[in-house]
Amino acid sequence: MAKTKKAKSQTKKSSYTIAEAQSAISRLVKLAADGREVILTDNGVPIAKIIRYEVPHRKAGSMKGRLTWTDDVFDPLNDQEMKDLGFE
Repeated sequence: MAKTKKAKSQTKKSSYTIAEAQSAISRLVKLAADGREVILTDNGVPIAKIIRYEVPHRKAGSMKGRLTWTDDVFDPLNDQEMKDLGFE
């Protein structure tokens, strides 16, 4: 019976103490960048998680109907409004 090889991601540790993380932060960030979830612990208690950053997908026009303003939005401010805003 042939032994099956475990996937590389299954053989790597996923939980690290703060001390371990301090000396291996570059490696842990690379693991996270590769899609691995890295848990940081303090006295055996999970306190933080390093994960891959996902760029939010923004769609043109997604704010349509959510923003409103009055017709005078581009009118110059009067003296009192300037003073209220700290411009004297």
